[in-house]
Order: sequence, then C-alpha cells, then structure tokens
Amino acid sequence: MAYIKFCVVAVETNLKDQSVYVTFNKEVDSDSLNYDNIILAVNGSTTAPLASYSIILGDDLKTLKLQFIDAPIVNRPYILVLQDKISDLEGKHLDKSLFRNVSFKSNVTSDIVLNNPSNFEIISEQSFSWQEVGDNLVNSYRLQISSDTGFFNIEVNNVIKDKTVVTLGVPLKPGQYYYRVRAEQDNDYGVWSETRTFLVQESGEYEEDSVNEGTTAVTEDEVAVEDLVGDIRNDIIVVEEKPVSGVTPDSFTFLFSEDINPSDIKISVIRSDF
Repeated sequence: MAYIKFCVVAVETNLKDQSVYVTFNKEVDSDSLNYDNIILAVNGSTTAPLASYSIILGDDLKTLKLQFIDAPIVNRPYILVLQDKISDLEGKHLDKSLFRNVSFKSNVTSDIVLNNPSNFEIISEQSFSWQEVGDNLVNSYRLQISSDTGFFNIEVNNVIKDKTVVTLGVPLKPGQYYYRVRAEQDNDYGVWSETRTFLVQESGEYEEDSVNEGTTAVTEDEVAVEDLVGDIRNDIIVVEEKPVSGVTPDSFTFLFSEDINPSDIKISVIRSDF
C-alpha cells in the first residue's frame, strides 16, 4: 500500500467565530501543536506583530481551530505559518512548511473617528461621541470601555444604533479607563477606532472649566502620573517627543513640573494598533 503523505487540505476563516480553521488529511499528534509550530501574525507590517489566539484541536483530530482572543482585524491580511514539525499520529511530519495569507472579509468598510472624550481628558459627565466616515455607513456601533489597554477587563460593551452620542446609564467608578468604537452590522464589523484614555474622578473633585489650585488639567500632550499605590498625583509630565505618523521613536523625553524621586513613580509607554 502506497504511503499517503501528511498534508493540509484546507484553510478557512470565519468572522462570526473569529477563528481560522485548518483541515489536515490525517489525524494530528496534539503534542506537535504549539506556538513555535503554528504562527499567525499581521501581514504587511515590518514588525509583523503576532496575533493573540488559542490552539484548539477538534474531536476528529483533523480539524485545527485558531481562536482569536481579541477580534481579528477585518479586511487586513494575516500570514499563517504551519511548520513542518507538525506530525500525524504515526509520527510523520508535514512534507514542508506552509505559508498562507488569510483574511477576514467584512462588508463593513467604514471607519470611526472619536470626538469626545479627548485623550487623557478628566471627565465629569460620562458622555461619548464619535463620527462614522466612509462610503457605506451602517449607523450601528459597538462602544467598549475597559480598565486596561488590552480590553481584558471590559466595563462597558454596548451596541448603539442610529446615534453617535451616548451617555452612560450606570456611571463608571473613579479611575482611569480606555475606550474604542467600531461600526457593526449583523455578524460583520469594521476596524476599531483608535484607543483613547480618560480619567474619572470623585464627584466634586474636578469641574470642566476649573482646576484645583496648584494643579493643571491634563491635555492630549500630557500624561497623568500614577504612584506605586495607584493614586493619581498632581505632577504633570510633558512629552517633548512623541510618535509621528505612527512611528514610535527610540526614546521619549519627559519633563516634570517639579523635582521628583524616580523610585516614587512608574512610567509605561504603550503602543496600540487598535
């Protein structure tokens, strides 16, 4: 009997499931499935950032599911690499490594431009607004607000129809948050807007047109400083050099309004493409 070589017979994407499906012609050895042998990255980038996904082998042992942890970017190519170290149950490896461009096609092509709050704004009224731009507007959106930049701890995840201004029914607790918006229609969705951050303070601590004596309102070019216990201090960091045209500089220069002890603070510079 002639030996049937171990190979991939199909690669498909499913936007609803937010997954890439890979079908093999023979049962796969699950021990050969790992993040060294299976690579999924955003294509068309000089750095090719890796996607965040889980590796799930189906009950038939022939169907591999790569489940995105966060929603995949629609209408943008990914590169899928299956290394030849993946093997079947007989210990036979793939004949050669597979390199395949995959994408998640969506009929929603409009973009979202955030209006308010502005970046690093201290807000009292928890109102959010944006604008949908493009040729085919869907007038339906998803607003997400999280307490972290990765949107793992989501506080608000609302679908909003036929309006681009919304005020939260249940106010957020004091703290720092991040928000983003995308257009959605049925099971299709567009790309996320930029991510902005804003600060919610205790009621009465801040008014839009006035600031407590000795402090300065945080603007888009300034960064609020947290001490090691998480409290917002009154120091203001002015960013003298910041990303231009999406390019992150090799270093940042920070200027404080007063002398500080470096051991008292922590500074995080986070780049996000979402």
